[in-house]
Amino acid sequence: MAGFLRDADPGRGLGVVDLDGDTVRLTPGLVRLPHPVLLDELEELREFAVELGVEQRAQQLFR
Repeated sequence: MAGFLRDADPGRGLGVVDLDGDTVRLTPGLVRLPHPVLLDELEELREFAVELGVEQRAQQLFR
């Protein structure tokens, strides 16, 4: 599932906003964060990020 991480809570799991704009709760045993170029929905995610006003808060180590 591709989306944007909204929050993480030990009791409730992960809150992820999907491409439909819904917040979905997940309690996976393993979370993988793929490189963006590996995502099939990359262009849709970029457009949705602009709509939501998503900002990257973690600094990238290298470009």
